[in-house]
Amino acid sequence: MISEENPDLIVIDINFNGEEKGLEMAHMIRKIFGLPIIFIAARCDQITIEKAIEVKPIGYLVKPLSKANLYAGIEIAISNYRSNSKQTDRSILVKDGYIYVQVQLNHILYIHSIRNYVILHLNIHRKIMVRSTLAEMLDRLPQGDFLRINRSVIMNVHHVTKIEKVRVSVDGNSFMITKIQREELLRLLVGK
Repeated sequence: MISEENPDLIVIDINFNGEEKGLEMAHMIRKIFGLPIIFIAARCDQITIEKAIEVKPIGYLVKPLSKANLYAGIEIAISNYRSNSKQTDRSILVKDGYIYVQVQLNHILYIHSIRNYVILHLNIHRKIMVRSTLAEMLDRLPQGDFLRINRSVIMNVHHVTKIEKVRVSVDGNSFMITKIQREELLRLLVGK
């Protein structure tokens, strides 16, 4: 549902269905989708707040809520999230079929080319095919975060899970890597 609706943020009750299921759900949403979370809770005791902090929400609102408090809490949280994310959560706009989609750079695992198309493989279990060459796509991506490892693959260096002599892995997929690009990848990863 979240990948279909593409929300800007999630507002969730910590005591979803009478239990602390909201915490579990919020943790999963943050991990898979990277969306900002605002918690609503009936309690503001130390234990509940410590559990909520582990999820790194952008807001925490205490019941009972008025419309004005809910509106103000959401607006302030979104504003703070956007100002903080401008520095860390960059994105690119790509055309997916007949629509344009904003793709967060940190969601891109790797990109591979097929003739005049590239396929963006995302960590949210989604692929997007874009009419572009690999060189054109590489020009749109920030240096230091993405590296062309061979003739047909660009890799997000932050998602690399294994580097071997002639292969590199990300998300269970293994790709050939040239010796020069392997050295560059190691330099990028060790230098950060």
